[in-house]
Amino acid sequence: MRPWSERTPEAIREAFYSPAPAPIAHGDAFGSEDGGRAERPSSKPALVGLLVLGIKALKSTKILGLLGSLLVYALSLGWLAAGLLVAGLCIHEYGHVWAMRRLGVPTKGFYLIPFMGGVAIPARPFEKRHEEAYIAAMGPVFGLAATPLVLGLTWLLRGSLPHAAAAAQVLVFLNLFNLLPIVPLDGGRIIRSVVSSFSPAAGIALAVGTGLICGVLAWSFRAPILGLLGAIALLEVWNTRGSRCHLTALSSRHALRWLGVYAALMAVGAALLVGLGSLSGHTEVILSLRDI
Repeated sequence: MRPWSERTPEAIREAFYSPAPAPIAHGDAFGSEDGGRAERPSSKPALVGLLVLGIKALKSTKILGLLGSLLVYALSLGWLAAGLLVAGLCIHEYGHVWAMRRLGVPTKGFYLIPFMGGVAIPARPFEKRHEEAYIAAMGPVFGLAATPLVLGLTWLLRGSLPHAAAAAQVLVFLNLFNLLPIVPLDGGRIIRSVVSSFSPAAGIALAVGTGLICGVLAWSFRAPILGLLGAIALLEVWNTRGSRCHLTALSSRHALRWLGVYAALMAVGAALLVGLGSLSGHTEVILSLRDI
């Protein structure tokens, strides 16, 4: 063998990086030393593996949010009402996800939050006011469009038109509530997109104003949900300070069009709420929930 100093780089590389020789097999590929047949690996998944996968699935935030919402609502409203309520929330949130995909906005899907409804999360900030308005509007559009489906399904399950109307009435109310011009809600996002297209400062003022109003109403009427909405509005303004001023604005024509869409959604929701209330015999949604 040549001394170390005379070895070429290729020889050194070969000495250190050459693969190890394969072990000599005794018997054939699937045989044993004594010529007997060795057992092949089982193709069935192990029970332990399935249990691990099940535990991982249960740890998923989306599944936990879904099950948690269903359980919380079932404890106070019953399983049928809870199932219909969760289904309505899923339809509403899927409308947002569908809109994101249609516009090419990457999405992380939606999550259900007990007592809070749900939230659809984009994987990047919005770049245009049109994106914000369109994605916000599609939640109520899908939710209101599902009203006949909920009405027919509940009628089939309960065999009673008043009960079916009560279930559909709850779904309509949830979507109407989301259309209120409060910035964390869908209606507030639509209005903010229009207002901010003319004046970014006015859009910020709208968010701050609705947040403070929600805080005052929450204190006056002991309504924690309004306080939480107000806190979310103010927190969103703080976290996105400066960044939303650079969103591509709506043109005047498109801004007026979105105001018309917002007014039409409110009118359709109000008409459905009144009509279903007359069928169910209830004008209060809480009574409708308990009567499903």
